Amino acid sequence: MHTDLQTRFIAFARTEIAPHAARLGRENAFPADLFQKLGAANLLGLVADPGHGGHGGDLSWIQKGGELLTRHGGNLGIALTWMIHELVTGYLLIPHATASLRDQWLPRLISGSSTVCFAVSEPKVGPHPKKLTTRVEAMDTDYCVNGSKTYLTNGPIADLFVVIAVSAFRDGKKSYSAIAIPAETKGFTRHDALEVPFFKPSPHGGASFENCTLSKHHLIGAPHTAYADLVMTFREIEDAAMMGPVIGALAFQIAQLHQVLKDRSDLPADTCLHLGEIDARIQVMRSIAATSAVQTLSIDAGAPSPTALLCVFRELSGICREALGALVSDTGADTGPVSAILHNDLTRSSGLTRHALEAKLVRMGKTARSTN
Repeated sequence: MHTDLQTRFIAFARTEIAPHAARLGRENAFPADLFQKLGAANLLGLVADPGHGGHGGDLSWIQKGGELLTRHGGNLGIALTWMIHELVTGYLLIPHATASLRDQWLPRLISGSSTVCFAVSEPKVGPHPKKLTTRVEAMDTDYCVNGSKTYLTNGPIADLFVVIAVSAFRDGKKSYSAIAIPAETKGFTRHDALEVPFFKPSPHGGASFENCTLSKHHLIGAPHTAYADLVMTFREIEDAAMMGPVIGALAFQIAQLHQVLKDRSDLPADTCLHLGEIDARIQVMRSIAATSAVQTLSIDAGAPSPTALLCVFRELSGICREALGALVSDTGADTGPVSAILHNDLTRSSGLTRHALEAKLVRMGKTARSTN
């Protein structure tokens, strides 16, 4: 990401987020006009082609944008909601939507007049591919969708939903397609927002679809292959992108701690050592994130895999988080409510997608056993 755009992210975070960070981190309501402000500041469409009003960047730009929004704004929820908007726009709609759907929605998404959501998880079963039941039926000229989704990031504010639905069932196996459903579609119902105890004010909610009928140009990607082509790929892209906001949250906290402790001349050598260790780990995490942004989209056999990078990143993040908590306790430093909220967000969200990562590590271990 070029310097001018980084400067704009920092200015936006300091002006629009930081003054309200303590309140935002405790509230569920997402600021109604924030996406319009992001669009007006030209901070949307990072990976969209300049011909469509975008910046022509890549995944590392979304990482960096999320880091800067969190580091200088002090709120992970805003960064998460912005990030999902950018990822669905850049890695689902732009490469996989029909030309007519892109022409209809890209201007709205890049201007901030609309936002978007990826609808995979369902009540009681989450995103488990064998248990999803929302279905799409292909008719002569249309698709008909029935079912419900939940735990959707941006669900309460989205104008467009990219919905994963069962489209075929052969030999005991489900196949999935992705359908773009505008919120104004007949038969669409938006559910009440869910209470999530971290990442506030990022909005999460659900939606149901009763005979939602859409033309064939609402298909996203190839029919019947959406889980492997879109869901699995998106999960890895999201993991890599989220490294940016996590780094931003840790960098905010260590900066606040340095600020509080700067006038203390009697700091023990061990305290200075631990501060230096945290700073060093954050630098390494930035390097891991940059490599992950490349590896996730274009695997280089000579570099660590995205799974290996994510594993080490999360280990370092956990070490930094615990070390920061210990330093604040040991020094009696009052780093303020925003740092406390960020620490809570990182702690309570640390188990998210843990099982998926562990399953990948098990496969890595089995592969290593068979080849050694």
